[in-house]
Amino acid sequence: MGAKPGTKYKKFPKEHRDETADHVISTGRPVREVARELSMAGSALGDRVKRRRRELSGGGPAAAPAPDELGPPGAGSRSSRGRTPS
Repeated sequence: MGAKPGTKYKKFPKEHRDETADHVISTGRPVREVARELSMAGSALGDRVKRRRRELSGGGPAAAPAPDELGPPGAGSRSSRGRTPS
């Protein structure tokens, strides 16, 4: 999935990327939803949110993903879909 041929994503200044990542972190809104509204690549914003969380936590190892990034509880992995518990 990428951009349509001939379409380029905007290059946002670092300050804007930080503000956008801070917005996602503070509101708890899904990365994809915010990225779509701002015409940004969801993966780029997701990466920026992860980096920003590390920066805000003191630069240590990557912070655990927020619950909204994990998906609904009990969603499981692709390999477990459709299987019934034994």
